[in-house]
Amino acid sequence: MSVQKATPLPLEKAVHDLEHDGVTIIPNVFQPEQIARFRAQYDRLFTRAMDIVQQGPEDSYELITHFDKEVRANKTAFADGEGGGIIETAPGRHDFTFGMDRGVFGSDEFQKPPIIWTVMKHLFGSRYVHNSGMLSSTVRSDDGPWHRDIYNLQGSAKADGTYDDFAVVHHFDPFYYTVLMPLVELTPDNGSTEFVQGSHRLTYAEAEDKPHLQFRMAPGSAIIFDGRIFHRGHRNKSSESMPVLYQVYTRDWYNDI
Repeated sequence: MSVQKATPLPLEKAVHDLEHDGVTIIPNVFQPEQIARFRAQYDRLFTRAMDIVQQGPEDSYELITHFDKEVRANKTAFADGEGGGIIETAPGRHDFTFGMDRGVFGSDEFQKPPIIWTVMKHLFGSRYVHNSGMLSSTVRSDDGPWHRDIYNLQGSAKADGTYDDFAVVHHFDPFYYTVLMPLVELTPDNGSTEFVQGSHRLTYAEAEDKPHLQFRMAPGSAIIFDGRIFHRGHRNKSSESMPVLYQVYTRDWYNDI
């Protein structure tokens, strides 16, 4: 597995990398003073999220995925009563979406970063929608499961245990991109996301022997990846939590709920 440092990429190179590798880095999306404002808001919302989690789970469900072996991971969902929610994806790892329509997170400063919107308009034209949220990986959190960000378009697992419908979906034009925006330096030590290179165009069986990519990058930069790529968050082996903001951009026919 290679660990790569972020280097400046022109639009054409970013688009090429997304097509070929399924993932690219965009440096200098936000300035340090913006990251500081985002971190202050993130910390307030994270405290609220952990209070909700302590009250107990609302629901749980099973995530079925494939890579190296079949993984059946139980997810637990929590409701905040304000139109958002929290999902525990693995011990110490949470995805939460409430509060993203207010304060600095509700502003164009965060919701419409010029560099990201330039890339998305190039990729999608005018017919796309987007939403946003936050990820946390606390100290000593577990590895997350291998997964793709999109839903299985054919529904639940089949009788023979197979699940992946990418023999069809990997021929689609791109319709889903995730943007990760870390608020601290992202490193393998604190759990930088690992990607299976090119797996946005492959079934899980075809992706088994492909190279893995992991990035080291400064806060203010962003990772953009095709939602069909196999990826996972690694355990946080550092002494500090790893806060990450994200945005999801999709074709307007795809319902990301």
